[in-house]
Amino acid sequence: MYFVITDSKIHYAKNLKSLSRTFQGKLDPDEFHAVGSDFVVKLSNDDLDFIRDKKKLSAILFGNFFRKDKTVMWITLAILFLMLVLFVQVNGIGSAVTELGAAIGELQGSV
Repeated sequence: MYFVITDSKIHYAKNLKSLSRTFQGKLDPDEFHAVGSDFVVKLSNDDLDFIRDKKKLSAILFGNFFRKDKTVMWITLAILFLMLVLFVQVNGIGSAVTELGAAIGELQGSV
């Protein structure tokens, strides 16, 4: 059993995970003192704030670990677009498309 003694109440649980959930923080086994087969820790209000902050910091670090950087994807797409434009201009298709656009414009103007 794990026991946490605070200024207002004594909290206990069978495992460390449920105690951490109770305090909405992150408790480590190193913080507890073994008393027989049980583990005990005394926490002040400042300690409880530290435990909650520790959970927030670990969540931020863990979230940043899996964050994906999309900059490379956008640069790759820009390069592919520029290569397509260059390919169209080199093969002369660009002028054919321009002439086709002009012909369509003339047809629309005459209607």
